[in-house]
Amino acid sequence: MGTGNFNEDTARVYTDHLLLTSDKKITNEVLKAFNFFIANYRKDKFYHLLVSPFGLRNKLIMLIENETKKAKAGKEAYISIKINNLTDEEIIGRLYKAGKAGVRIRLVVRGMLSLIPEMKDFSANIRAISIVDRFLSIQGFMIFCNGGDELVYITSADIMPRNLDRRIEVTCPVFDPGIKKRSGCVRDSVE
Repeated sequence: MGTGNFNEDTARVYTDHLLLTSDKKITNEVLKAFNFFIANYRKDKFYHLLVSPFGLRNKLIMLIENETKKAKAGKEAYISIKINNLTDEEIIGRLYKAGKAGVRIRLVVRGMLSLIPEMKDFSANIRAISIVDRFLSIQGFMIFCNGGDELVYITSADIMPRNLDRRIEVTCPVFDPGIKKRSGCVRDSVE
């Protein structure tokens, strides 16, 4: 599973992350994703991979709402996201509500960002930075506190209507505890 494409021409300019796994929970669903194109666009059920346009938006909303509930209950709650673009109004609205509830939200967005961070009484719990340099970074991460049992995903999907609703995009969970622990460096870098 990769966070971008493997194009020889752009490999010197773009950076991606890759997860090599033999975990059947993931590999069986990767096969289902490819079968979508082979089997005349037959939609399948995905239990681990988040695949748009079939469920990525709803799962993302559910993950944000889970953090919101935890924060309202006085528990630790945070979301860290690193992607290229964040423009989807519905998701942005959910992030604003989560931030108001006390969820610490940290964003690293390389391109378009339609959310206004760090506004008093509105988005004070949302911090956002942009990283643009000569080496374009297109790897995507999403990390959710989940009551201390972090949920970590790698993704190629931007949080944009076209990526959530009109394209086939795959977001992959990271189950391995060692890899999940290493992903914490992304979360820590935006705190």
